Amino acid sequence: MGATLSPSPALLAANQLLLQRRAAVYGQQQTNSYEDVERETQPITVTQKVAGLPSHLGWDSHAVTALLRVASQKQARQAEDVTAVSNPISPILQSPAPTAVNEPIPCKLYPDMALAMLRHGQVNAGRIWLLLRQLDENGSGRLSLDSVQTILTTKTSHWRVCGKRQLRNILKQGENIFWHRDQRRIWIRSVAKAAASLDVTHLKLRPVFVSQAILCSTVGTVKAHFYASFHSSRTDTQPISRETLEQVTGVPQRTQRAYEQLAGIEALHHMAVGEVATPEQVQERAWRQGQAFFLFTDFLGKQGPAGRQYTAWHLPNSYTSCHRPAPKGRMRKTNRQIDLVTRRARGNGYNRLFYENGAKAARAFARDTAVDRYWHEQPKSRPRTRLWSVFPFQQPGQLAK
Repeated sequence: MGATLSPSPALLAANQLLLQRRAAVYGQQQTNSYEDVERETQPITVTQKVAGLPSHLGWDSHAVTALLRVASQKQARQAEDVTAVSNPISPILQSPAPTAVNEPIPCKLYPDMALAMLRHGQVNAGRIWLLLRQLDENGSGRLSLDSVQTILTTKTSHWRVCGKRQLRNILKQGENIFWHRDQRRIWIRSVAKAAASLDVTHLKLRPVFVSQAILCSTVGTVKAHFYASFHSSRTDTQPISRETLEQVTGVPQRTQRAYEQLAGIEALHHMAVGEVATPEQVQERAWRQGQAFFLFTDFLGKQGPAGRQYTAWHLPNSYTSCHRPAPKGRMRKTNRQIDLVTRRARGNGYNRLFYENGAKAARAFARDTAVDRYWHEQPKSRPRTRLWSVFPFQQPGQLAK
């Protein structure tokens, strides 16, 4: 009676078959549940809804089909937007766009301020001010002193200008002119406030772009480009004398030539052809023009009969530019901020002598015949030497010949 009964082989086989069928049924139900969830999460389009409607209702017409196509495209775009919002891609995982290596950062330079920096001996502090404005990318007007010292003094930095000791001296020199600071931060002054501190009464010259590499180079190179910004801002190529340049820029004539060679500025020569060379005209022109006077022989007959001699003299040079022009931007607002809009002068206060064509020169000569008026036709090419025509001066009571 104590003996145990073991299941028969047929019973074991039946139980095994039952377990297999249960497993198969459970797996099929789980798969169906997954498909139902996916079907519920995916919205049914308008086209799918209309496809299930009877055809006798008129839903298969061409007009309705065009409307359904527009609705389907709008629904697809909304689904893509929802997917993009629900599954954002981390900016860290996104591959950044390729950028140029060591690409120079252009800096907007106002020639009026650059020349004022030269006159006041503030070139070092001025270039630091320009670099700080470039480093202030968010436009907050303040930077950390530690960050500024690290960027501008580290030997491996592309922004390195000088050592730590010299930077402290420059920051002290430019205090209350280009910035003010405390123990932790430096506040960068605006263009208007810096211009007022440099005694700039008006921003009238067109701004130019100067690269960050130039601002981080030697002091001599920076001075040369500050001086060259005046030539780059001039929209015309009218001659200008060394004396006028010295008066406008404050740079001596010998230093002008050194700066032009360092900045890569080329001088263009100009000559004027006057009256027929008579003894009286030769004496008068030699007295008025001095060493610039010479006799011009017209072998090709451009001015009259071939072989005739004319009075001629050298004119001041004009100069090429070495900077790209920058947009004026907020110049008018800046001029309002320095409260000098009502004193907006036209020109530089000098009597104009050179004109683009003979008509303008003739009108100016008719108003005042006591000085020469020069004019030229615009050449098709840009030669190194330009020939000017002249309306010669007339003494009071003298009749034009």
